[in-house]
Amino acid sequence: RVDDIGFLPLQECGVPGFSVQGMTNPARWNEDGAGNPWFWRYKAVESGRVVYGKFFRRHVGFVSKECLPAFANLRRGGRSLEELACSKELSSDSKRILELLSEGGELSSPELRTMLEIDAPRTLDAALAELTMRFAVVLGAFRRRRNRAGRPVGWPVGVWRIPESIPGIPPLSVSETPEESLARLTRRCVGRLPRISEERLERLLRSLV
Repeated sequence: RVDDIGFLPLQECGVPGFSVQGMTNPARWNEDGAGNPWFWRYKAVESGRVVYGKFFRRHVGFVSKECLPAFANLRRGGRSLEELACSKELSSDSKRILELLSEGGELSSPELRTMLEIDAPRTLDAALAELTMRFAVVLGAFRRRRNRAGRPVGWPVGVWRIPESIPGIPPLSVSETPEESLARLTRRCVGRLPRISEERLERLLRSLV
């Protein structure tokens, strides 16, 4: 469905049925293991066809690689990543994260916390949320940490990347205004979600920005 529609929140977003949660049996969310939709995000990211993050009002969801340029243009206000990084909109922590990812390619949340010398997890979470809402960083993978014996332990942790660095991502510089990107995303959804009016879809897309 993400490939078809172009984007999909993980949980309810205001339009009944338009989310992974709304499209699945509620009982599955209480299952253990791979049957729980919460775990599908790992396979979705591993597929290489979508990106995942807190894109929708700081709620998590998926965006297809095909629609990523339009979303990035809309959220970055028509600016390049370099222009966004030089703006006054981003916090100092967010700018430092962009610098580190530009230098290192990809870093996990624990690695970023160590390199930034951040003690409070919420501080890092706030900076990453600020960046993902602007499609400046995305979760490129999930990996489990390893103990001294090299064995995987604990839950998988997110590995962050700048979207432009992910193989298969189309160029994110588009020759259209943010409003034109919004209109393009709306038109795409109209043909795939006929039960939802164009006006409601546009309101939804605006509300998620």
